[in-house]
Amino acid sequence: MEINYASRTYLSRRLYRRNPQRRPHHHVATSIAAFIDFFREGPLNKAVQIFGMADFEREFGGLDTRSEASYAVSQFFLNGGSEAWVIRTAHDGGGLNALATAGVTIKKGTIPAAVDIMTV
Repeated sequence: MEINYASRTYLSRRLYRRNPQRRPHHHVATSIAAFIDFFREGPLNKAVQIFGMADFEREFGGLDTRSEASYAVSQFFLNGGSEAWVIRTAHDGGGLNALATAGVTIKKGTIPAAVDIMTV
């Protein structure tokens, strides 16, 4: 009986063959969150690393009824989260109905050879 699970082919219960074409998966933290929204205060368009609600309150002014993400940050830490990146955005001053856009690019490596991994 032969069963293929990603990088190994199991020939029996005790014997398996490693697939040399498959590269091993690198371990990546999955417990780090990112929040992008309007917040009452703090640096604009700059990612700030926070480790708890006290950091969020100090940097961004805490909960704000105009910001759904401020409540999401609170829930993240209440549910056991320990690290998050927060980016404060603001509208372009074009009136009440103006659209605001924001983005962040996550890079891997060191500058200047850093490679874009994901853009949101």
